[in-house]
Amino acid sequence: MKQPVNGLKFVDNCVRLLIDVCEGERFEGRICGIALSGEIPFGNNVDFIVKVDKAFDLIGKPQSGQVPRSFDESSEDWTSYVGAPERFHTSEDIAGRFGRLATVDLTMITRHRSEWQGKLTDAAGKTIEVFDSAVGCYRQIAALCGEGKLIGQAKVND
Repeated sequence: MKQPVNGLKFVDNCVRLLIDVCEGERFEGRICGIALSGEIPFGNNVDFIVKVDKAFDLIGKPQSGQVPRSFDESSEDWTSYVGAPERFHTSEDIAGRFGRLATVDLTMITRHRSEWQGKLTDAAGKTIEVFDSAVGCYRQIAALCGEGKLIGQAKVND
């Protein structure tokens, strides 16, 4: 088996944020992970929060503190906690993906009381920030983008 890039080993509750646009404190990109079948694109701040929650709902861990509701029968299937989610990719696959401008790994420790608690790491595995809310996570990434601290932390996928 190939060794993960930079020795990174991805776990189920970690997704990689591939940041393609970083203008001031606004960023856009894609979400990928070993337990996600495909990439999930995101845009503005509200879209980022919704899509990250959706990604972890699809993975099934950490479990959300709320049950999504719908007013019609066409709602997507909701996944409760999954101890060992299906893996669609290897750590090598995910470690080899990079955003056009920046790459950040988001490890979700819990989603206690419908809020996020976790950490952000760079593509080399070094902790950048810890967060205790969804808005806090977004603001930390936005501030790092605005300060230019994430720019240049990406490789071009060729």
